[in-house]
Amino acid sequence: MSAVDPFGVSTSGIQLPGYEIGAVLYRVGARVAYRGIRLADAAAVDIVTLDAAYPHPKQVAELKRDGAIARKLSDIEGVLRVDALLLHGRGNLALVCEPMPSSLQQRVDAAQGQGLALDDVLDIASRLAGTLGAIHARDIVHKALMPGHVLCDPDKCAIRLTGFGIASELEQERQGGQLTQHLEGPLPYISPEQTGRMSRDLDYRSDYYSLGVILYELLTGRHPFEASTVLEWVHSHICRLPPPPHELSPQVPEAVSGIVLKLMSKSPEARYQTANGLIHDLQRCRHALHSTGQIRTFALGERDLADRFFLPHTLYGRRQELEQLFSLFESVVRGGLELCLVHGAPGVGKSSLVNEIDKPSVRERGFLVQGKFQQFQHGDTYTVLATALRGLVQQLLAEPEERLAQWRERLHHALKSNARLVTDLVPELELVIGQPPEVIELPPVEARNRLHIVLTNFLRVFAGEGHPVVLFLDDLQWCDAPTLEFLQRLVTARELSHLLVIGAYRSNEIGAGHPLRLWLDDLHGQINVRDLRLGPLGPESVARLVADALNREPDEVAALSDMLHDKAQGNPFFTNELLRQLHKEGAITRDNGSRKWNWDLDAVRWSGVSNDVVEFMVENLRRLEPATQRVLQLAACIGSTFDLQTLSAVYQHPLTETAAVLLPALRQQTIVPLHSDYRLVADSAEPAGFNPSYRFQHDRVQQAAYALIAAQRTSEVHL
Repeated sequence: MSAVDPFGVSTSGIQLPGYEIGAVLYRVGARVAYRGIRLADAAAVDIVTLDAAYPHPKQVAELKRDGAIARKLSDIEGVLRVDALLLHGRGNLALVCEPMPSSLQQRVDAAQGQGLALDDVLDIASRLAGTLGAIHARDIVHKALMPGHVLCDPDKCAIRLTGFGIASELEQERQGGQLTQHLEGPLPYISPEQTGRMSRDLDYRSDYYSLGVILYELLTGRHPFEASTVLEWVHSHICRLPPPPHELSPQVPEAVSGIVLKLMSKSPEARYQTANGLIHDLQRCRHALHSTGQIRTFALGERDLADRFFLPHTLYGRRQELEQLFSLFESVVRGGLELCLVHGAPGVGKSSLVNEIDKPSVRERGFLVQGKFQQFQHGDTYTVLATALRGLVQQLLAEPEERLAQWRERLHHALKSNARLVTDLVPELELVIGQPPEVIELPPVEARNRLHIVLTNFLRVFAGEGHPVVLFLDDLQWCDAPTLEFLQRLVTARELSHLLVIGAYRSNEIGAGHPLRLWLDDLHGQINVRDLRLGPLGPESVARLVADALNREPDEVAALSDMLHDKAQGNPFFTNELLRQLHKEGAITRDNGSRKWNWDLDAVRWSGVSNDVVEFMVENLRRLEPATQRVLQLAACIGSTFDLQTLSAVYQHPLTETAAVLLPALRQQTIVPLHSDYRLVADSAEPAGFNPSYRFQHDRVQQAAYALIAAQRTSEVHL
């Protein structure tokens, strides 16, 4: 935010009927705030609008969403009051807000690299924690906390939170994993999970990380990290540990420093879990400061009693298999070419196992990309491979221009006159190399061979010393024949190195004559294939999973974990769904006064629950409204991933209505959004400009939605 003289700068042409517009107060990103007077009652107001003659529809939709959520939270004292949303100009929007003369960013700027007074920081922290606790209780995650979104009125000792344009209204939300230059959220303040590189969902605890970064800055006068590119910011938030604030500023007590570092823990489980727990520690510090003038260290989080039930983000019972995967990665770092096939029953954790290597230690040393084949419709050939290759290009686009130029030269050299074959599959490549000319047409067999050679050369650019590539293709049992043929060429190519190809498939669906079985039999005779078979979890692993979920020891949960193991037969996906259902039905409840969870064994001896995971999921889906069930059936016919415009066309309802019908399924995590635009459809004057994509939480959920369709109607609704 750049402050402009609030007393001497007049408006640059904005007109709102019924309001007198005065001087510029401040700017935040693309937004500008003006002083204003409401003519009807001469009340002072602030006018927040987009600082552009022709604003982008997405910016307008985010501003509208900001105002709409703020009005929904109008009973929370710490949220900026928005009195009206008014259209003006050429598609612009203005929020009419309560007057707040300055922001926390202006206070930081005025301090010129020095920290604010300790008592002021503790007061600000307590107020913000209280406001966050209140909005989190409404299942809203802010996602854009930064000093520019904290407004102040020193005369009234008031602090208000604004900037809800990208806020999530889902209890948990998965961030997009591909990097571009435009990562969602303010880069210096986003949490590790908000980068999309942590293979885990984002929840309300992400805001606590951002609050920790703000407090760090208020105490020390500097950011905990310094970076100049998207990749550097991502690396910092995921991997780097900041210097403790008390080591940078003598005025910061070690106890306060500890609170900030706890908020900034890389793992959400290690952060504060509740606003009340955080406020208790902050007030304890403030009381000590006022009464004795000094703050001694103490055990943090003693009153921080979690009140939300989360399933653990841990892989159980797969240590040996995970070690083998990391060993294969080290092999390709040294220049190897490896093929690993992970197989087992549905829900056994094949994808979860491979996603465990999607860690900073791998990402920092190379590229990891993936694609997933569809269950009920194969679509065009090479589409899944194209999705994976697109991930390589998107990571290039996050590089600074100097590095990007080097990659551009390598790509031109490798692809030569055949670059168009790759841009047809991955249009984003044109952002790197420009628009290539058309290629000469060849007969089908020669054209296929040429494409395979060009794609191999394309991968060779990325797979090299210092930057190996991990290519993960999930659900190979649904792979199209041309892609299988290309993969065979790829993993047997002598000119390739520094490449690890991982394929996952359902072994129970691969019969003797299945194309994948024939492909595997042929491949085993040519190269060394690493086989990783995943079986069900043993009773000990299930007991550990249940114990971690309930914050207890395995022996305490033995009876419950034994029952869950019997019901789910050691299937991790089914086990997690059963635990989720137990909590939803009230059989798992928080133990008041501790961090543990209790369960009612009598209540959970539900003999009527199916032992089949698909039947179990079908029963869950039947609890949704009929319209939501109907749209999920249609989505299941499209595929495991689907976009809103296609679904809306099949459903024969407007985009906004289709998105609204999907919302209950989003809230219960039946489906997950793949892009943040899903939030903006309802808030846009041009909803057709948005086409968010979604994914079924798991193939078994898609299968359950598909099973809802009456047999005689399957061909009628199938695409």
